[in-house]
Amino acid sequence: MTHPDMATPALRPSAQRRTRVKICGVMRVEDALAAVEAGADAIGIILVPDTPRYMGGQPVEVERIASSLPPLVALVAVVRKVRDLPERVRPLFHAVQYYAGTADNSRSSRMQRIRVIRSAADATPEVLSSCDAVLLDAHDPDRLGGIGKQADWEFARELVTAGNKPVILAGGLNPLNVGEAVRQVRPFAVDTSSGVEARPGVKDPEKLRRFIAAVQEADLGLSCTQPEEGHGQ
Repeated sequence: MTHPDMATPALRPSAQRRTRVKICGVMRVEDALAAVEAGADAIGIILVPDTPRYMGGQPVEVERIASSLPPLVALVAVVRKVRDLPERVRPLFHAVQYYAGTADNSRSSRMQRIRVIRSAADATPEVLSSCDAVLLDAHDPDRLGGIGKQADWEFARELVTAGNKPVILAGGLNPLNVGEAVRQVRPFAVDTSSGVEARPGVKDPEKLRRFIAAVQEADLGLSCTQPEEGHGQ
């Protein structure tokens, strides 16, 4: 298992022009390994009950996934609130991604804190001051994440330009549109789940490779055309 302190830098800003990639909704060791082989920087495990790809009832499998990851690959817990992160698996994670409330520093001091926002109304000073990064996802009144809907790229670009926090772009990203998302938004990282699946909960190795290749190609093009511009910081 990777030590948390060795992987958290993958979620911090960098002067280099490289968009990080998080593959979320991983439910199997083989999918985690396929994502890493394709070039993923982070793996997301869903711990929100009553949602697709929920792993809260499978702590042994979560432990197996964590143990399979090489050094410098971050494991991210996805929860509704930070306090919902189960104690048994808490030490396995390098970062916590949460949908509501603010992070309690005393409980998450060893983890990077990623706050999900879905509109400008979510990006309050209190929210931004209590997290290390923000993840912009599409809004759905009934479901949290993994819904395949595109987020508001214009708002995402505004967040990047503001430079308050590193911005992770999610929401309907797949191998066909992620390159354009990187070129338009210039996020610190991109996040996908259903966009690289063969079927719900099962990742497609070829889609993983194509997704990350598209991100790398977009980064290369931007490096050649805009060497002076910042990168989502």
